[in-house]
Amino acid sequence: MTNYIATPTSVQVKKIKPQNVIRFNPDTGFIPSWLKEAPRWCLWKVEVRPKDGKPTKAPKQRNGRNASSNRPSEWCSFNEAVEAFRAKPELFDGIGFMLGDGYAGFDLDSVLHDGAMSAEAAALLAHLQPRSNVWIEKSPSGIGVKAFFRIKSTDEVENLKGTSFDLPYGQEAELYSGGRYFTMTGHGYGALNDHSQSEGAEPYEAEVFTSLHGELAGIHKALQAKPERERAGNAVEPKPIQERATAQMITDDEIVKMA
Repeated sequence: MTNYIATPTSVQVKKIKPQNVIRFNPDTGFIPSWLKEAPRWCLWKVEVRPKDGKPTKAPKQRNGRNASSNRPSEWCSFNEAVEAFRAKPELFDGIGFMLGDGYAGFDLDSVLHDGAMSAEAAALLAHLQPRSNVWIEKSPSGIGVKAFFRIKSTDEVENLKGTSFDLPYGQEAELYSGGRYFTMTGHGYGALNDHSQSEGAEPYEAEVFTSLHGELAGIHKALQAKPERERAGNAVEPKPIQERATAQMITDDEIVKMA
């Protein structure tokens, strides 16, 4: 069984800016059909926000105009998004997927090192079982992952539509059931995907979403209660991501048992 998950040390990585951003490759992606068939696709482009000068991945329509997460008329099919991406590389940096109507997303930042995943991220993703009902892929940064899955919508899920959380060692998480789009690279995190059953995905019960949200909220609250210096892992300057991992590894079987 392949070893792929590493436990981070107390060294925090504040904000990593990889030199090689992962771009979507429509010829090699293994995006499952239950996502491709949903008419919820868009494109995206890195732009600088006028307010603070920070880069952001702006969702786009095929004509290059901004797309909104609450206007389906501005979305398109998977094939249309891929065609626009190929035809107009100067306008787009990738394609994306609009969450909502039972399609949810879980974003984990700064959790990968040389293909290995932090134990914190692995424990959180263990909520999403069976694996055949979720698509997990690498984020454009190359050091994060995104999980796409379906969820049975309830009033409680709607009330928890979108939240971001701080995790230990400079890791971050966002969990959304709507009102947001996620970038899509098509570069699956293979060890956590069941490609043999990717043709369909059963929606998770609402409790899966609310339980995951509750655990994230608990981790965030406990972290915020610590002194600022302790939350930062006593790190003053950003450290190389290689310093985050130890030799301790967790196997595929062990991550499944964490569910």
